[in-house]
Amino acid sequence: MAKRMTDTNKWRKGFIKSLPSAYKLFWLYLTDECDHAGIWHVEMDIAKIRTGEDLNKEDALKLFESKIIPFDRGEKWFLPDFIDFQYGELKPGNRAHDSVISLLSKYNLIEKIKGHTSPLQGDKDMDKDKDKDKDILSYKDFIQIFNQMTGSNFKGDASAKRHFDARIKDGYTLEQFQTAIHNCLSDEFHQKNPNYLTPEFITRPDKIEKYLNYKKVKSKLDNYHDRFNEAEAALTGKARSEA
Repeated sequence: MAKRMTDTNKWRKGFIKSLPSAYKLFWLYLTDECDHAGIWHVEMDIAKIRTGEDLNKEDALKLFESKIIPFDRGEKWFLPDFIDFQYGELKPGNRAHDSVISLLSKYNLIEKIKGHTSPLQGDKDMDKDKDKDKDILSYKDFIQIFNQMTGSNFKGDASAKRHFDARIKDGYTLEQFQTAIHNCLSDEFHQKNPNYLTPEFITRPDKIEKYLNYKKVKSKLDNYHDRFNEAEAALTGKARSEA
């Protein structure tokens, strides 16, 4: 179970007070469901089911305004204030922050954070070997990042460390570990069976490769809505042709 800080004064703030009740709940849902970098993979159908509210994507974007930055063709939303509240200033070299910086840099979101200075603005002539050394994860750092991304509290064990050390020797990077963990969290099986995702599991050679190359399969609910929309479009076209 993930644990995050919450603002007990939020109910007094104009932004929250201005939202309709359904979207107050939706906003809290987003701050809980986004990943550790403040990124939410847009799944409105799932959000409707979990909140029990009839939510509309366009209405949400209008109501949330600058609190949300859509990207990746609208398939992902970024909550910039999440970073400032949960971490304060992101500092390169802090392993917990590095994992966030890596994800935000990947999607060109790093400059969207209030008052953040890009780590790329430092000394660009820094020795490349030092950069490589900084990218080498220790097992302790890996466990910290894994726990942060999954909301777990693993201490690690000999089996997981053995797999981790082998993957580091294979040349796997921080970003690849993050991608595999993120994709595993997006997998429907692991959403229903979260206990299977452990540090030992994701560092197995076959599992890290599987989830590095993972492509989300549409759920039965997604397929149902696709068929519904196709049928609705066909009926609308037929009605227009008969008019």
